[in-house]
Amino acid sequence: MRTFLLVLTLLFLGSCSPSSQEDFLREGEALSRKIVLDLQKIQTKEDLVRMTPLLKKRFCALVELMIQARERQEKEWEGAFVDPQVPLASFNELFVIELERIFSLERGREIMEKAQKQALDRLDACERQLKQRRDKPRRR
Repeated sequence: MRTFLLVLTLLFLGSCSPSSQEDFLREGEALSRKIVLDLQKIQTKEDLVRMTPLLKKRFCALVELMIQARERQEKEWEGAFVDPQVPLASFNELFVIELERIFSLERGREIMEKAQKQALDRLDACERQLKQRRDKPRRR
């Protein structure tokens, strides 16, 4: 019975992961929207401190999605990635506006950098690992 539940759980989790480039883009867009909405709720340093655990969680989720997409890109899509069909430029602008507003709060920049640190460290480690894999065949 346990084995059946384990297999069922693994199948369910596997079916929940993005399967195409468009799926990754859609999921990334949804996570980005959530982050921007969370940032818009922050008006004071206290709000930022209270929201930091949620923001940290969202940044980590976004980075995990980015890592999955990057690994899939390396293995299956031969380095190519489709151009997004959604207007990501406006998202980026909104995100930058909100970050600048948060940075203007007392200790805002410091708190946001701490909230992003774990996710960015993870992303950096993944990129280094992918680079090592690509460079390894050349050394032989």
